[in-house]
Amino acid sequence: MMDRTSLACVRLRDGAVPSIFKFPPHLPKVIKDRKSPFQRDWTRPSASSTSQMECQEIPDPPADNITESPTKLLYKRKVEDLDELVQIKNKKIKVLQQKVRRYKTKINTLKDLISDIKSKNFIDEDAIKILATVSEVNKEFLNRQLASAKATTMPSTFSPELRTFALTLHFYPPRAYEYVRSTFGLSLPHQRTLSRWYQHIDGAPGFTKETIEALKLKIENTSFPLFFSLIMDEMSIRQHVEFDGKETHGLINLRFDHNDDDSLSLAKDAFILLLVCINAHFKLPIGYFCAMV
Repeated sequence: MMDRTSLACVRLRDGAVPSIFKFPPHLPKVIKDRKSPFQRDWTRPSASSTSQMECQEIPDPPADNITESPTKLLYKRKVEDLDELVQIKNKKIKVLQQKVRRYKTKINTLKDLISDIKSKNFIDEDAIKILATVSEVNKEFLNRQLASAKATTMPSTFSPELRTFALTLHFYPPRAYEYVRSTFGLSLPHQRTLSRWYQHIDGAPGFTKETIEALKLKIENTSFPLFFSLIMDEMSIRQHVEFDGKETHGLINLRFDHNDDDSLSLAKDAFILLLVCINAHFKLPIGYFCAMV
């Protein structure tokens, strides 16, 4: 009845007659009888079921569960931040008030300090005389320290003695100068102030006017004649050209008929002239020249 020409092609043969297939006993599907559902009486519900079906009032949700708007939450957060900021400021005000009360009990000037020490018999008369006869530099230095401790305004001007001390200390080690300035309550001028003081000195190549005047003053204040030896030394410098708005720096400059010409070569060396006193203990640089060897 079936024509199987290949595994992929199966068809009925011509003249095939359909017939009813008889299943063997083990192949037919077994039909099971279903039990009838249990009969319930819904005409008269019980009292318990009726009570459960009664509607009950739904309680209102607590106020904490109410969803707040984003704007309200933002304002609430800002208020909390401001309250915290106010507490921090109040603590700072309290600390500052305590500092003010302590500063009011401190001594204002050097004279008050000496009189207070004398009244309490902390030192003898000789030590009081030494404190009373200190130099102007020490007096100004101590007064500035007291003003810094009291958090009062310091004088804007510096005495010539204190200027000389600050410039001399800064000349040797700038880091040591900054350490001394920070240790002693910023009693010394800032390094920017020292730079402004240096701007009044003519540092152009050649013989400087300030050194000649200092040498003249030294000779006039010495009771015996001074003898010097002139020493010349050569020092290598970094090649760099800079224009300050008026003159070009960094080129060869011997200070003889010097003209500001960009065609000059870059200076590589500096010749320094140094006066060394033979019969006294000091030396003084009197000038320098920029050249190229």
